Amino acid sequence: MLGDVSYLFDRIREDEIRQAIEEGAITGATAMEITEGGHRKTMVVKVWNEKLFVNFIATKPIKLPIWKVIAPGINEGLISHTGANYYIAQTDEAVYVFRGTYGYGGEGCHQSAFIEKAIKMLGLPIEERDADYLLTLLRLW
Repeated sequence: MLGDVSYLFDRIREDEIRQAIEEGAITGATAMEITEGGHRKTMVVKVWNEKLFVNFIATKPIKLPIWKVIAPGINEGLISHTGANYYIAQTDEAVYVFRGTYGYGGEGCHQSAFIEKAIKMLGLPIEERDADYLLTLLRLW
């Protein structure tokens, strides 16, 4: 299934998730203010570290559900088995987004699995959408 990283859940230690919830990460986010007509329209925070994203969703007053936007890769007109998972959480002040991956080897899929297992541990709802929703969820459309 596109976007699936659940097969990695058993590799994610729950104590690492609890530590991320409590401590987050020292660095790992870039804020971008989007303006329209000279007024702030929204603040988009691109989170570079999965542990910091987990800390944000655990400690900030987020609006539920958390969104997972699946953006499959396209190779010569065919949908690839690899792609990106965007995790989006919204507060009244900002939109937090983390880009993970699926279907690849390496760290990106592990980051996606870390976030999804943390969401499950926290008992938060997550809804999947396709890439058509990305700009709307980032409040850019």
